[in-house]
Amino acid sequence: VCVTLKSGTLNSTFSGDGKSYAVFAGSTTDSNKDSKTSFVMDGGKLEARDYGLCIYNGTAIINDGVISANTGISGNGGSGDGTTLTINGGTISSIYHPQNGLLTINGGTITGETAVYFKSGSLIITGGSLVGNGEKVAYAFDGSGCISTGDALVIENVNGDTGYDKISSVSVSGGSFTSVNAAAVASYTPADDADGKYGDNAQSTIPETSLATKKVTAFITGGTFSSNPSAYIASGYEVVQPGNSYLVQKYVDRSS
Repeated sequence: VCVTLKSGTLNSTFSGDGKSYAVFAGSTTDSNKDSKTSFVMDGGKLEARDYGLCIYNGTAIINDGVISANTGISGNGGSGDGTTLTINGGTISSIYHPQNGLLTINGGTITGETAVYFKSGSLIITGGSLVGNGEKVAYAFDGSGCISTGDALVIENVNGDTGYDKISSVSVSGGSFTSVNAAAVASYTPADDADGKYGDNAQSTIPETSLATKKVTAFITGGTFSSNPSAYIASGYEVVQPGNSYLVQKYVDRSS
């Protein structure tokens, strides 16, 4: 099944105790997981209190339009794996990616307290604009979601002991990354959590195996950044500072 939105507004007015979605792409039934649902957005607007687009074992391509919600696009870790999400354009109020799927960002403008919070799967960013506008908040592991840090792009590597799969790969070769109050890019693991607890649940201790998860680094080969991303650039690349921004480019030997 493929649904394409070209114009108009889909608005979820649900205001109860559950979650509200403008569009739910995928299936929550194991027997239907092989019958992928595809959602294509060429224009129009998605509006909801909680999630503009929820992708769950499905495929979504955003070419244009506006997605406005507390979280513009979200997946679901564990049971919602196997997704393919491609952003080519449009205006989106943040992306949360906790599932083992593929997220590709080629364009568009993504803005939120943390613009993109990536927790599992594979990530490819070649373009687009990511803007983190939240207050700077110390990282804390959340076993059923994420806590925005104010960074534009967050890479959080955890493992199956905490309900999430480890990150498979991350590649950033272009794009603009801006944080108003924190870092343009940040990489965390549960070991960075100061109290070693599961978010708000102070009774649950993060497993030792999760605390040993390695931080994702060496994944940036291009792009412009509002803060120095040198901790995350790949071998053979360098950071230069033209004006107030930081640019990642291939290393230039200036010895001669």
